[in-house]
Amino acid sequence: MSLLSCADLTKVLEAVTILNSGVGLASLRDRTLNCVNSLIPNEFAVFDGFDSGGEYSGYYWHSHDLAVSATWLERLAEVIDENPAYGQIVLKRSEETFRVSDLISLSEFHNTNLYNDVYKNVCGDTQLGTTMAVSSSVYVTHSMYRDKLDFTESEREMLRLVAPHLKAAFANAFQFESVDRERRYLSEVTSRGMIVIGADGKAIFRSRLAREWIQKYFSRTGTNGIPVEIADHVKAESSAAFGKEFHLPSEPLTVSNGTEELRITVAFDTLRREVLIFLEELRPHTVADFERSGVTRREAEILFWIGRGKTDPEIALLLSISPRTVQKHIEHIFAKLGVETRTAAVMRSLELID
Repeated sequence: MSLLSCADLTKVLEAVTILNSGVGLASLRDRTLNCVNSLIPNEFAVFDGFDSGGEYSGYYWHSHDLAVSATWLERLAEVIDENPAYGQIVLKRSEETFRVSDLISLSEFHNTNLYNDVYKNVCGDTQLGTTMAVSSSVYVTHSMYRDKLDFTESEREMLRLVAPHLKAAFANAFQFESVDRERRYLSEVTSRGMIVIGADGKAIFRSRLAREWIQKYFSRTGTNGIPVEIADHVKAESSAAFGKEFHLPSEPLTVSNGTEELRITVAFDTLRREVLIFLEELRPHTVADFERSGVTRREAEILFWIGRGKTDPEIALLLSISPRTVQKHIEHIFAKLGVETRTAAVMRSLELID
């Protein structure tokens, strides 16, 4: 005999309708939270992420705008294994819907560090949850909490029926964003190369420029066709970035082939646990480049050496002219470019030619 009444089944259908009211990640937070909150009364609802090894990678979103501190999140990560669902369900990557009281008595649960240090003043006394293996690298758990009143068998059954739809919503949103992101990549990387490394460590996108520059600047590549130097740089940065809501970008990695340089910048998508690698070729400007800004050949030579930090006497030696002649040329450059300093002259000239 079904545990659910017609009214319960109607709520399930309404919740699924809310969930499917949009696509993509932009609306996923509201759709998932509105879905579960319309389904079952609760004080707090949250969606958490775990990686393929069962490591807690942080919460995706929760139902209240609580001032959750970094210390609170660190403590949650430290004691998450005290939740019986973590060992019995999450580590095994099984997909189940559970009440914590089915796995451990509430009195035992209330004696854990997890409850007293994390859940007690933020979440609630009882927990109902469901788990979803969204992909090989993304495992999502949804939990809702309530004060004092435990969740019923009917409520657990309602969430169990909705769980496959929640999983599909996550998977579809990730897929939708993946396709849309690739479209953006193709339109945005006309002057820069791009490589995207997925959560499983494999390259899922490499632009044409990225492939060309890898061949031009690197002699060794790893199993994914990623140069060893870039792979080492990414590895050093990844541990600092993943699991955090904000990561200050690192200094770019620069490599040279003797005449030109390639600058590599790493960024992180912590939600999808992807690494974005941007490559930009830095071609040194030549005397001919500076000449295109409207100065004479000799003035272009002087701008070229100013841009390399040379002093007037050094430029005089390099061009076999007197320091006074260098100064006169600089005065003419200032007048032509409408500037008053050596640095401004170089910058203005580059603006005119780039």
